[in-house]
Amino acid sequence: MNLSLILTQHAQSHPERPALITARGTTTYQQLEDRSNSMARQLQKLGVSKGTRVLVLIPIGPELYATLAAIWKLGGVAVVIDPGAGTANFRHGVSATRPEVFVGIPKAHLLRLLSPELRQVPKHLVTSGWLPFTHRWKELQASKVEALLLDADDPALITFTSGSTSRPKAASRSHGFLLAQNQALQHTLQLEPEGVHLCTLAVVTLTVLAAGGTALIPAAKLARPGFIDAGPVMRQLETHRPLTVAASPAFVERLAEKGELPFRRIYVGGAPVFPYQLDLFRKQSQAEVYSVYGSTEAEPIAEQAYTDITPQDFEQMRSGKGLLAGRPVSEIQLRILPDQHGKPFPYQSRQAFEDAALPPMQTGEIVVTGDHVLKGYLDPSGNQETKWTDETGLSWHRTGDAGYLDLQGRLWLLGRCGARVQDARGTLYPFSVEVAAQNHPAVKRAALTVQQGKRVLYVQWKGSPDPAGLQAMLQWADLDAFESISEIPLDRRHNAKVDYNRLPRI
Repeated sequence: MNLSLILTQHAQSHPERPALITARGTTTYQQLEDRSNSMARQLQKLGVSKGTRVLVLIPIGPELYATLAAIWKLGGVAVVIDPGAGTANFRHGVSATRPEVFVGIPKAHLLRLLSPELRQVPKHLVTSGWLPFTHRWKELQASKVEALLLDADDPALITFTSGSTSRPKAASRSHGFLLAQNQALQHTLQLEPEGVHLCTLAVVTLTVLAAGGTALIPAAKLARPGFIDAGPVMRQLETHRPLTVAASPAFVERLAEKGELPFRRIYVGGAPVFPYQLDLFRKQSQAEVYSVYGSTEAEPIAEQAYTDITPQDFEQMRSGKGLLAGRPVSEIQLRILPDQHGKPFPYQSRQAFEDAALPPMQTGEIVVTGDHVLKGYLDPSGNQETKWTDETGLSWHRTGDAGYLDLQGRLWLLGRCGARVQDARGTLYPFSVEVAAQNHPAVKRAALTVQQGKRVLYVQWKGSPDPAGLQAMLQWADLDAFESISEIPLDRRHNAKVDYNRLPRI
């Protein structure tokens, strides 16, 4: 098998079908295949072969997917590190993966000035322009490069976890894993191959291409999805009328604030999707709206259709019962285990594991397994607290998220296990308070933390501050203090998850 064969087959079946649409123009499947052959020839000259790690720093677009296909044709392994995660994390990523070749846009090569690790990569290739001591990708007509036939377990892609709660971990995905993930996402996103789909996430764009669809890439700075200029994207929507969008809630919220959305279906994930956002998306479109829960290690895990959320569900979310994530997808097995944050699982057998699994309506850590669930990290030291393997070799991933299953088998989220507040009054999970707080009309965002033994809620207001009204709403939470803040710090990747480590101290 080889993932690149999927794109080659699409080029043969419908060569003139648009594969990618960007602000710069349209790339057909045949053009994408031609570019991948051209890049593969260049990489061959640089010595890329089976197992060679190639660092790729190219934004979502034709160049990225041509490069990925080229690497996979040769049996190489693509390494993707987010520079937006910070210089220290970027340097750690390069050091941990030790790539032999670096391919990037001219701007990305400036990172060589900041990273000694990047300067030590033996060979560099720039996608355009000229740089000293750097090879240049010359998009010349190249003969077809036959894809190397690989095993399902052969590595294809190394990416990193977000690092929002610890140092980013390197996640290595095989060709078989990516194929299983692609199938799970195609099923969840109900992809129609003949349609246009607005894509902001690299993995979703790959899924659209694997399905033979057309990926519309927003004319926006996707590194900060919650702060985009929505105007150019809205003009793209008017021109291309995409059927679906898959993006972070912060990105879709920016579009919905600008005007009516033309989609048939809206999928939001990568961060908590709050009830007020679902209401806004439905108000600003005729689309079916879905929230999708997952993580770097397991995407997707669960899905919830807006139309299936009942008034009773909304009332539960307002009263501290957490955030409804929906039913686990069919491709995954899910258990709720007692919250043992920071400690390895003690279970010596699968039977002991199953006996410890909690019944409905009891809160614990969400644990999952499936063909598209990561079995381990590149550095095995990251596995001890996040993986558990039974005697048959079946690997389970500990998400680090707290939640419970209700009597209907639906998953409810309560936030990170490590962010829970535990004191003499009991245990309070962040989402129970934060989701409820965001039902106050003047609250933009809220973050629960504990400081000096006190339960503190930080509040970012979007209207006239009303701490007394909010306190009355949240009386059941027995909070000690409410602190107004101009902007609650968020994760860099999706601009939607609270970064608790960056909250101020009082």
